Amino acid sequence: MDISMSKIAKRAGISSATIYVYYQNKEDLLLKLYLNVKEKLSRSMVLNIHEGLDAKELCYTFMKNSLAFMIQNKDWFLFLEQFTTSPFMNKFYEDDDTALMFKSLIR
Repeated sequence: MDISMSKIAKRAGISSATIYVYYQNKEDLLLKLYLNVKEKLSRSMVLNIHEGLDAKELCYTFMKNSLAFMIQNKDWFLFLEQFTTSPFMNKFYEDDDTALMFKSLIR
């Protein structure tokens, strides 16, 4: 990856020292960003999903919500797509307990 923590801090308008208050390193920053964006995606995907929906309505609502997220948050979606195919994902996958974010979809 071609970007440094100091470049990220500069772009964010904060000092290089400040970024390390919140993140241990670039890997930690990327993992926390991934979790944050994945949580936003999961909340969007389950909007208006409830027990009363039949399978067809559930699938339609889920897909509609997913598409709306992708359209409204193109950068976030592209980040998720790139992150999940990166070497970071292999390291993260072992500890990934984000399935709970999608709990309402499991029947």
